[in-house]
Amino acid sequence: MVSTKEQKELVAEKLMKRFNKDYEFKATIQSVTMFYGKKIMAFATEPEDKKFIEERTLEVVSEQFLLGYYIMSELLEDPEFQLEEAAWNLGKGYIRNTMYSLLETVMQDSEVEWQQSDTEKQFTKRVLASFYDAYEVTVQLRKDVLALGAYYAFTESQRYQEPIEKPHSLRLATPYDLTFLNPQVYMQGEAVIENMEKWTLFQTESIKGAQKVGTIQLIEKERATGESEIYLEILISQLISQNEITDIINQMIEKIPQEEHSRTVIDYFLVTDQKTYQL
Repeated sequence: MVSTKEQKELVAEKLMKRFNKDYEFKATIQSVTMFYGKKIMAFATEPEDKKFIEERTLEVVSEQFLLGYYIMSELLEDPEFQLEEAAWNLGKGYIRNTMYSLLETVMQDSEVEWQQSDTEKQFTKRVLASFYDAYEVTVQLRKDVLALGAYYAFTESQRYQEPIEKPHSLRLATPYDLTFLNPQVYMQGEAVIENMEKWTLFQTESIKGAQKVGTIQLIEKERATGESEIYLEILISQLISQNEITDIINQMIEKIPQEEHSRTVIDYFLVTDQKTYQL
């Protein structure tokens, strides 16, 4: 019989091989690493702290991802772990977003510190000893990456059947699922009428529960000349850092074909609790 330690080592070996051979998987891990590395680096002022973050973040993300993947793999093997049949046919975006509450529910009575790998514990201890203000970001990293690993294990289960994507004419995303723009922000369709689509941006449930952090609206109008003009309006909360805002805007612009950029008007605004400022 394979021990828990041996089973975890087998999962680690499997993921390492995949990291080395699967470009898309490797790009995902590196993207998450860069995302949280930047967040934590923003608190660092000393060169040795910056070097520590730069050198260790990939290892932390990898170990925390492994822990989430392993936990979910074990749950899926447990005959007492039961879900409604519909859960196995949800879109991947919905699956990813429900991992937080699922893990919380499953582990709420556990005495095991399931949220932290040993590597993540040591990393967080070192970071907080130097700049405690990074506490919330370290918690976000811990829970988001754990949930991401669990999501991969769930969607790779033989029981999971990804729904066939229905055809649609929207430019920015599918209206039938949640679309993640980074590890903490996803977009969800709000309204669609002729030549107009509106999306709401939410933060994930990792710390404060899902909260609205912006809206994106795309409208296509006919000019007097008969040619159409595209209006892309992005309102985004000051809760999101400037580099994340820039990345989200760039993702939206990339959805519009290059040949249509000349007839596209883009407005984006920074939204506070009380006012909206155009950037």
